[in-house]
Amino acid sequence: MTLKLLYGDGIFFADPVQPVVIDDADKIVAAGPVGLLLYLDCHDGSATPTGCRLYDPFEGRVHTLDPDAFEILGELTEGRPANYPDRRLHTGFATRDASILERISFEARNVVNKPIGFAFLMLWLIVIWTLLLSLKIAPEKWTTRSGTFWLAKTVGKLVYALFLMAVLAYIGLIIPFSCFFLLTAVVASGTLCLLVKLQLRRWQKQARASASASA
Repeated sequence: MTLKLLYGDGIFFADPVQPVVIDDADKIVAAGPVGLLLYLDCHDGSATPTGCRLYDPFEGRVHTLDPDAFEILGELTEGRPANYPDRRLHTGFATRDASILERISFEARNVVNKPIGFAFLMLWLIVIWTLLLSLKIAPEKWTTRSGTFWLAKTVGKLVYALFLMAVLAYIGLIIPFSCFFLLTAVVASGTLCLLVKLQLRRWQKQARASASASA
């Protein structure tokens, strides 16, 4: 028997995914719930059903195989069930709420297993954080020229940051990632940008102090 993750056609948004178990005769004997994102964990390192768990980060649930509930559900047609995805078809899987440790374990493993996606998300968020952290308060000595320049610069940065956020949100609809995945990247990129900004300020103060001392 083999456990497979079958992806449908989401057209404009993310492809739905459904786990199914196929026997040696290419018969479908189990089908899990349809979701947007599933993490697969097999203890023996293979895609065989024994010891495998599926985690849905949006529902916060773990799906495990229930061999006692296996039954012939149909055959594969061009690599997938005839009616797919079928949200009503859910048999052969036992579903329960994931524990806190399970959630952390699955999410941490997902971050490690997707370094390119996480790096891309980090770089995207670093640009957004850089724009937001570069915003300055209104000038103390307000003049028409300085005030107009400050306002145009501030509005431009905010519009650009909002545009990048909107694009990132749309990417998330096409290629879904969990809230933990996003939150980890947001905190990591924000912390990095903040530390760099503080260090730059420290260097600027040291340079000014050195220039004043030499003068």
